[in-house]
Amino acid sequence: MLRVALRAERWQWVRVISIAGASIALCVLATGCMRFGPAFSEIESPSPSEAVVYVYTPWQFGGSGHLGWYLKVNDRLAAKMRVGTYYATQVHSGPVSLTLGKAGFSQAFSFGLLGGVMPGGASVTFDAKPGQTYYFRAPAARATVPTQIIQIDSESGRREIENTKAADTYD
Repeated sequence: MLRVALRAERWQWVRVISIAGASIALCVLATGCMRFGPAFSEIESPSPSEAVVYVYTPWQFGGSGHLGWYLKVNDRLAAKMRVGTYYATQVHSGPVSLTLGKAGFSQAFSFGLLGGVMPGGASVTFDAKPGQTYYFRAPAARATVPTQIIQIDSESGRREIENTKAADTYD
């Protein structure tokens, strides 16, 4: 009788440990898929003599653990773009260049600190007009190297950027 009671008690502990382990695993999985930073908000009271530029990576479930891309605006390191993040800035009128490079340990030094653009990065240059707003979509983070930055019309850009969070910035 005592042996049966001990065996039942042991299985009860196994069940408790299994439930606790599953709960911990679920929490780790959920936090790994979360996006960081405050929710999207438009630049308030933009300067009429400058243009507003939004660069974003749309949210997608796959690729949420990706390291992301480094973003440069006019050759200045601006942000680290991850899945579901955006970067907003105001720029002077005239030519503006946006460049994406791969994020990673060794690439951080070559792209961010030494100012080099890694092979295979994506870049776009456009002519900014004062008082205008521009939206650019960064590629999905499933790729190993960013392939392109796409300019999006304002209506689509506003709709797609709504569900993003602020990227880590280097301002």
